[in-house]
Amino acid sequence: MALKCFSSLLLVGILGLCLQNCTSKARPFEVEQASYQSWKLSETEMGTALEVTLSKVNDDAQFESIVFNRQQVSVLEVIRTGNDVVLKALVQQGEKAIDNLSQVSVNESNRVYYAIDGKTDFYQLPDWERKSTQLPN
Repeated sequence: MALKCFSSLLLVGILGLCLQNCTSKARPFEVEQASYQSWKLSETEMGTALEVTLSKVNDDAQFESIVFNRQQVSVLEVIRTGNDVVLKALVQQGEKAIDNLSQVSVNESNRVYYAIDGKTDFYQLPDWERKSTQLPN
């Protein structure tokens, strides 16, 4: 009797795992690295350059924006090499050194927004690697 009950529980567990794997959302890319580098043009013009490296990227993925330290900024550059992609963006502080950059304060954690087939979604970004600060000569 105990063996029959154990077999039934095992079967239910396996079916549950199969169902979970079948319904889970496939990732449209993998995050290889997320890094940032502070920059400073003057005492009032400064910011942070963002770079996110992705691999195994779905060809249909369109990258819209990045949230870094509760600032949502537009992706400025998308560099595609095969199935790998590098996203670049800037967060500005102080006076705006670069005009026409979209930047909004949000109450969200670090993430990248993307769209596939007209549907926007986001992917939570892992820890960021800090690179050395760039100062003017």
